[in-house]
Amino acid sequence: MARPPITKSIELTSFSDDMRRRGLQPGSHLRTAESLPAGAAVGFALGLSPAQEVVHLERVRTADGVPMCVEHSYLSVPGLLDQPLDGSLYDLLRDRYHIRLVRAEQSIRATVLDQETAALLEVPPFSPALLVERTTYDQRDRPVERAISTYRGDRYAFEIEVVRPSTED
Repeated sequence: MARPPITKSIELTSFSDDMRRRGLQPGSHLRTAESLPAGAAVGFALGLSPAQEVVHLERVRTADGVPMCVEHSYLSVPGLLDQPLDGSLYDLLRDRYHIRLVRAEQSIRATVLDQETAALLEVPPFSPALLVERTTYDQRDRPVERAISTYRGDRYAFEIEVVRPSTED
């Protein structure tokens, strides 16, 4: 029997917080932690020159040891690579750097997994997935993180509350 999908509301919470709320143990396998030039797309999203250095983290996020998503995060936070990166990135930003993430602009679209990402998520190549692109802002409305995450389509769903605007009739 297939496990029910993990549903995610559209609230700005960390992956770790989401999993704990569902009674699951969050995990993270750090695959890459490097400094590199922001490039055009990440630089634009973070308001940086394309040549400015950012930290790139690639992590496989797990719930009870099962891979759920592959996450690429890009941040312009000095000294971040000197910190332990095995826990919640949002907690680290808050506790060590006093950066409180308060809002994000996010897009979600359907995709299929390439062979490398499918192997990391332990599913067959070309399995359905959700591609989530997010720019996260701090308490001063400065862009802090550009994240590109690929979630397993068989285990993840997003819940969105849609409200009809009031009209004067």
